[in-house]
Amino acid sequence: MCLLLRLGKLKEVWMGVDRAREIYRALVYELLNWRDAQRELKSLLKARYRQWGVLKLGGLKVFSKRLRQEYLEQLAGEEERRMLWRIYAQHDQAIAQWKETLKEVNRSGREFGEVREFQRIPGIGPMAAHSFSAIIEEPARFSNKHKLWKYAQLGITDRTSDNKPLGYQRLDRRGNRELKNLSYHAWRTACKSTTGPNVIKAFYQQSRQRTGSVRHARLNTQRKILETMWMIWLRRQPFDSNKFAQQRSAPQEQGTVKALRG
Repeated sequence: MCLLLRLGKLKEVWMGVDRAREIYRALVYELLNWRDAQRELKSLLKARYRQWGVLKLGGLKVFSKRLRQEYLEQLAGEEERRMLWRIYAQHDQAIAQWKETLKEVNRSGREFGEVREFQRIPGIGPMAAHSFSAIIEEPARFSNKHKLWKYAQLGITDRTSDNKPLGYQRLDRRGNRELKNLSYHAWRTACKSTTGPNVIKAFYQQSRQRTGSVRHARLNTQRKILETMWMIWLRRQPFDSNKFAQQRSAPQEQGTVKALRG
C-alpha cells in the first residue's frame, strides 16, 4: 500500500452510505438489465426468422402479440414455431418485468427532487433522469465537471512514452457507459428535425459553427447536458434555459481536439 502511494497509483473510490439511494440505484440497474434483455431477445427473434427463411420482417410488427402469428405461419414446421414461441414468451416476460420495475423506480424516485428538475431539460425523459440520479447518487463526489465527464466516458485521453505521443487523442473508455448513452439520446431527441427550437439544439448549432465538426459539436453538447444536470443538483437551483446556450470561448471545449475518435 505504501509503495502504491509513493508511485501515485492509489485512486480515490467513492462509496455511497445512503440506504435509500443504494436501493434506488439497484432498482435502476435492474430496470436497465430488463431493457437490455428485451434488446437481446428482439435480436434473437429476428436472427431465428432469417435463419429459417423468413426475411421480410416488418419493423416492430414481428414483436406484436397481435401480429406475430402471421410471421409464425411462414415457418416451415411445427418445431420451428415452438422454438420461436419460447423466445416470444421470454420477450413478453422481459417487457412485463421492465414495466413492473419501472413502477418501483418511479415510486422510489419520488423522494429525490432532482429527478423532476432534470426532466425540464429538453431531451431528458423520466428514464434518463432516474438513471443520472441513481448512478451519480451524490453530486459532490465530483470536484469539477472534468471528473464528471471522465466518469461518463466523455473525457479525452492519450498515450505517451518518453513524452512522445503513441497515437491520436481519443475518448477515455473507462467510466460508466450509461451516462454517455443517456447524454447521447438526450442530444439526439432534442436535435431531431421534428423537435421544435430548444436550448440544446441552439447550443449544438453554436458549437458546430465554432468547431466545424458534427462529431465535436455533438460531444460538446453531451458534456454540456451532463454538466447542467450536475450543476442543477449540486447547487439545488432550477434549470435556467437562458444560461444553457450562452457563447463559450473555444479553449474550454474539449471537443475541438483533432482526430478525436468517439
